[in-house]
Amino acid sequence: MQEYDDLAIFSIVSAKLKNPQLHGLNNYLDAYMAHKIESTIKDEWYAVLGIKDHGVGACEIKKRYKGLAVMIHPDKCSSVAAE
Repeated sequence: MQEYDDLAIFSIVSAKLKNPQLHGLNNYLDAYMAHKIESTIKDEWYAVLGIKDHGVGACEIKKRYKGLAVMIHPDKCSSVAAE
């Protein structure tokens, strides 16, 4: 599955370079990057949330989680990776 994520990420980055005005590419890229990180680092949920300091408080973890959940929610992002 990781090779599909890599191909999708490559395609999205290529599309962004060719036409930076395309709508929604950042959401697609974020969804595929989250999926790639989750599939490669199963035990490191802090990396999925983008948190480097494991000593952060619960409020910061909740904030990052909610932000990521909204960003890749199927109702907000039409990417196949969001599902």
